[in-house]
Amino acid sequence: MSHKIPFREHGQGPILILLHGYGGSVMQWDGVVERLRDSYRVVVPNLSHLYMSQNRLLFPMIIEHVGNFIEANFPGERVSVAGMSFGGMVAWGLALQRPALVDRLVLLNPLVPHPVNHFRRPELRYFFVLPMSVKSVLRTFETPIGEAFLKTAVEIFRPDREMAGPLARLKGRKLAFVADLVAHFAWILRSEDWKFWEKRLEQNQASTLMIWSQDDPLFTEDSYRDFAMLSRAGQALTWAAGGHILSRSKPDEVAIAISEFLRLSKAA
Repeated sequence: MSHKIPFREHGQGPILILLHGYGGSVMQWDGVVERLRDSYRVVVPNLSHLYMSQNRLLFPMIIEHVGNFIEANFPGERVSVAGMSFGGMVAWGLALQRPALVDRLVLLNPLVPHPVNHFRRPELRYFFVLPMSVKSVLRTFETPIGEAFLKTAVEIFRPDREMAGPLARLKGRKLAFVADLVAHFAWILRSEDWKFWEKRLEQNQASTLMIWSQDDPLFTEDSYRDFAMLSRAGQALTWAAGGHILSRSKPDEVAIAISEFLRLSKAA
């Protein structure tokens, strides 16, 4: 089954593709796009329907669809790809699975192999370790650990603070949608052979910049540092603060870091 991926395109110049995370949106890149559109042809695909496809897609198939999207819309081009969170994982997977497409790679707080093992918060590990149906997730949302999970998920993935209250009060179809989101994502992470990807990462050939924040509530700094070494990231930046969604909290810094990396790596 083919998946049509809608996208936003801004500016002219070398192609830069920005991948949002699971449960995220193209709007999380808006601040970065505004600062890069004068120098790059910035492309932001909307991956929500791909991530949440009714016929569930394993991680390699998600990568394949993104690769097909690039080939179809930018034939014959090698592109730069930046991804954050799960979008960062898709970005590094794309560089490994379709190396002919990816010239340079920027990873912002990316998900790492065996992600559940590295989650900082116990309430997150609880939901992702055990196989649970959508109904089971819904029932668990009514417990204290479920309430803690929802609060934590908002703080990490949707850092707009005004959303925390409304999400905690979700009911009916909206809460069922969140439960489906969680169950689907847990299935993707549980189903993957992460040892296979760890071995592949040692062969990463794309010029890579990795950026992580020390206060990221999802993974520890040690997890990111180990991944930077595993993925052979030639450059790494550590920021003291910024949370998980860096494109929201630090759009200026992210745009500058991406621009400088692309400029210097091209010169090299």
